[in-house]
Amino acid sequence: MSEKFDADLLADYESNGSKAIAEARAKAPEKYLDTVSRRIAAVEPKTDGFEGCKTKEDLGRALLKSVGFDEGCVTCACMSSEHFGQLALAI
Repeated sequence: MSEKFDADLLADYESNGSKAIAEARAKAPEKYLDTVSRRIAAVEPKTDGFEGCKTKEDLGRALLKSVGFDEGCVTCACMSSEHFGQLALAI
C-alpha cells in the first residue's frame, strides 16, 4: 500500500473510527471479527512454536515446553529418549 493510502485511511479512522467500528460490529459481526483477528495477527510477534522445529528432538522439546515442562525436565526426557533408543538398537 502506498503512504498516501495509509495517510488517507488514518485520516478516515480519526474522523469516523469509533462510530464506523461500532457500525461494522453491529451490521456484520463475522467480518468485524475477521478484521480484528487479521489485525492482531499482523501486529503480534510470531510465537516460536513448532514451525521452527527441524528435528524430532526439536519437536519433542517444543511439545514438552508447550505443556509446561521446564528446561531441566525437557533435557532429562531427551537424554532418556536417546538412551532408550540406543538400548532398542542393541536388541
